[in-house]
Amino acid sequence: ELCPERLYVSADSTQIQQVLLNLMNNARDAMPTGGTVTVRSYQAVCDLPDDAGTCRTVACAVLEVCDTGTGIAGKDLPHIFEPFFTTKEVGKGTGLGLSVAYGIVAQHRGAITVSSEPGNGAVFRVMLPLLPPTEARQETPQKLRPAREGRGERLLLIEDDESVRATTRQFLIASGYDVVALARGAEAIEYVREHPGRIRLALIDVIMPEMNGAEVCRMLQAVQPELKVIFMSGYPKKVLEERQLPDMPCLQKPVLPGELLRAVREALAEG
Repeated sequence: ELCPERLYVSADSTQIQQVLLNLMNNARDAMPTGGTVTVRSYQAVCDLPDDAGTCRTVACAVLEVCDTGTGIAGKDLPHIFEPFFTTKEVGKGTGLGLSVAYGIVAQHRGAITVSSEPGNGAVFRVMLPLLPPTEARQETPQKLRPAREGRGERLLLIEDDESVRATTRQFLIASGYDVVALARGAEAIEYVREHPGRIRLALIDVIMPEMNGAEVCRMLQAVQPELKVIFMSGYPKKVLEERQLPDMPCLQKPVLPGELLRAVREALAEG
């Protein structure tokens, strides 16, 4: 149910796609026995937070993702955008998707809200300030589309959480990279052995079953010594120190898209 008129905002389209993808994944997971997801866009006047911590009333483009799922308990609503907070079963989610969406929207000087009742689904509402008419007329779809970061470089993503793996892969592909995404360290080592020199950079989750990130890194670099590596983890620094990670970049989850792209760009530039 999309607005018939074009709504212009100043935004990175790849990051807004990531927000929509995360909200859609959340809606899917809220409907284990099936249901309906509705996406709406429209124009409205909204109160958005400003840099001083107060509110400003502005015209906004609003994007809604509505589901007919299980809903969210009232006690959970205040925490729903916090990193690692999840209402899903153990092993079914990391609690990062909504936190990342919140961070992206905040970077765009917008706001995201949720309304829900148990058994009655949920409505997530993203509000982004509209461009003034004079600025909107000067923009074209070509200008609004961000430059692709990558040039087809092949990256190896090793992440055991299916949701994080899928959303990260999708974002990196949209940013111009060729991504091989695997769930287990053993699979990654086998892939690098079978495709020597094809991988430019490996993104490795630190804490994984069977083989941790440090072990995977050492075995990958035994096969391909020049391979660049970036670690990713949601665990506290103290826990990571106990894992004796090699001296390589480590991104703290939830990783915002801009932070991820910057780390990838810098790692590739080194070699």
